[in-house]
Amino acid sequence: MNPKASETPIEKSIDLMRRRPKSSARVAILTLIALLMLPAQGLAQAKKPADDLEPQPSPSILASAFDIVILRPFGVVVLAVGSAMFVPAAIVTAPGGRDNLEGALDFFVLSPYRDVFTRPLGDF
Repeated sequence: MNPKASETPIEKSIDLMRRRPKSSARVAILTLIALLMLPAQGLAQAKKPADDLEPQPSPSILASAFDIVILRPFGVVVLAVGSAMFVPAAIVTAPGGRDNLEGALDFFVLSPYRDVFTRPLGDF
């Protein structure tokens, strides 16, 4: 007698889930996130011109805490949603030319990226 024939539908589903290959979409999303994070380190280390070297007032601890706990995680979500929304926006704006496409890229991806990874802590 075949042991597989006596399995319940739940056991069959569990067995199928164990044999299912990893989702390529999941891998693609994680790769995109990793690639978006790489330039942040280089931008953070970029040298400022001599004009910008005057001391800036430091933000309060409360503003920094609010930025770390609320704004940055929200910004990461906005960046992920904006990256997903950029694909249909690019399809719609591409016939209008490169300027329209760059505007959509700036609005949906680059602006949230700058807010999350390059904006100084506590600077709203």
